[in-house]
Amino acid sequence: MIETRRIDAENEKFKSTLPSPNADYGILPKNYQKKATEYLKSTLKDPDSAKFSNFTKPRKEHVIYSKGKYITPNDVFYGYSACVLVNAKNSYGGYVGNQLYWIFFYNREVFRTQKVDVGFGASIYRGRAINCEDGD
Repeated sequence: MIETRRIDAENEKFKSTLPSPNADYGILPKNYQKKATEYLKSTLKDPDSAKFSNFTKPRKEHVIYSKGKYITPNDVFYGYSACVLVNAKNSYGGYVGNQLYWIFFYNREVFRTQKVDVGFGASIYRGRAINCEDGD
């Protein structure tokens, strides 16, 4: 238990230094809306019914993927994120209403998507909320 608290404290200390001032965010794909749409459609039960609206302008963002106990600089990925509303049909053939999705691009490709809802769905990682405001 004490070891776990120590590890958590070290990870929180590291996260407080993010984003790195020298971070390389790469290049945002010019066709980010198309890439996001194609990727999200591949995850839907009825992709042909999907209606996409209100794409936000991409913003610089970072995510953490750590396979070890400690978060290291190699576990941080810098790229761009955007949000979009998606309305698609469910298994019963009815539209579910607009659902907000967050899309993260790394190396010009979709790296991660997440449905933004209450609870963990509104976080990129513990302590970092998803931001769906327009980027620069």
